[in-house]
Amino acid sequence: MSDPHFPGTSPTGLPQAATPLFPGPEVSPKSSRGILTFLLGAASGAIVVGLTWAAFALLPGLTTPPADNFSLKGSLTLTSTSLSGVNSGSECYGTGGYNDIGKGAAVTVYGASGQVLAVGSLVSGQQGTGSLSCVFAFTVPDVPVGEKFYQVEVSHRGKVTVQADQARTTGVFVTLGN
Repeated sequence: MSDPHFPGTSPTGLPQAATPLFPGPEVSPKSSRGILTFLLGAASGAIVVGLTWAAFALLPGLTTPPADNFSLKGSLTLTSTSLSGVNSGSECYGTGGYNDIGKGAAVTVYGASGQVLAVGSLVSGQQGTGSLSCVFAFTVPDVPVGEKFYQVEVSHRGKVTVQADQARTTGVFVTLGN
């Protein structure tokens, strides 16, 4: 029996077990672990989503759209007696001291401070207007805009400087040979 002055206590003064106001199903330790596992998983997922958002929203460069690029187009005309394939109707290419000039030769585009911006290559050479000339077209994709000028080098033949507007609009046309 309980003490009328202290409800919920026994005659000895010790607390009695409380009777629930809304009796419901008992929660077993197994279902408690399931709820705990769910809550930990949800919290972990929220942390991962939050960190990912923070990385993309707060770190510079991750959300900045890539700079506009353009394709630099042009050609190299090789004029020399050191050619092969001219007058034959097939592709032509350099020989002797110009044996580095042919299909696949590197075309490198440098920025104003000398850094490499993009690399392309020569395509097959075709006979030019004279019997001793061979013209190689090239396209260098993904050249970033924003430079004051560009430098273009075919193989190891030295850099040619072109203004930015010319590089983007009319292209680069160079001649090599004797």
